[in-house]
Amino acid sequence: AFADVRRAYLDFLAALGVHPQAVVPVSAREGDNIAAASARMPWYDGPTVVEALDAFAARPSREHLPLRFPVQDVYKFDHRRIIAGRVEAGAIAEGDTILFTPSGHRGVVKSIERWHPSRTGPARAGESIGITLTEQLFIERGEVISHLADAPRAGAELRANLFWLGDRHLAPGRPYVLKLATQEVPCAAAGVSGVINTATLEHVAAHEVAKNEVATVTLALKTPVAYDCFTDIVETGRFVLVDGYDVAGGGIVLPPVEDDYTI
Repeated sequence: AFADVRRAYLDFLAALGVHPQAVVPVSAREGDNIAAASARMPWYDGPTVVEALDAFAARPSREHLPLRFPVQDVYKFDHRRIIAGRVEAGAIAEGDTILFTPSGHRGVVKSIERWHPSRTGPARAGESIGITLTEQLFIERGEVISHLADAPRAGAELRANLFWLGDRHLAPGRPYVLKLATQEVPCAAAGVSGVINTATLEHVAAHEVAKNEVATVTLALKTPVAYDCFTDIVETGRFVLVDGYDVAGGGIVLPPVEDDYTI
């Protein structure tokens, strides 16, 4: 019975690009395989829950990833225009030549503005900062700053794995708002494929996504956005969909594939 459950969940998670390090049979009430191996399950020779947790490695530092600095807002102080946001990945320093996606503007960092002026040097992943440029550019909230050599993708179509939470089915053509980093863009589902019923783990053919279902969808956006595949950079590879005033679903961006959906 355990082997059947394990196989079903591994197949389900693999379809989402998730690969668990361990699947552990336990009895929480009796303590079986929680902190010590259970004598009542001699057929299982894998880790206990505590051993499986101890085996997790810390997430690698985001400082070594390509620069991703979503623009939160632009503030005017005296003669300066300060572009503010949080460095989600990589690092940015004075003198760097940077690219704004999706607009394509380029600029050179003149200064890094911090709340604590005692801190100097490059700003790294996790820091909330402002920057000024050597030349004034018209920059809006939602742009993603990167270095020229490692720019994010940009486009008006996203292919994604989506978990739907909305009371109304996700349906092609129905309007939604996509929120990715600081970007907010009207969108609609262009197509649906690979729907998974999370209660039965069955793949079903469907043109809509019901509540608590997972599906691969293609989203058509009103304007282009900057994004990365979730497996490359998490912070710019995940999003939510808003239906009216409600967050109705969340998803992760997949590599684009042509003709991978049904209308």
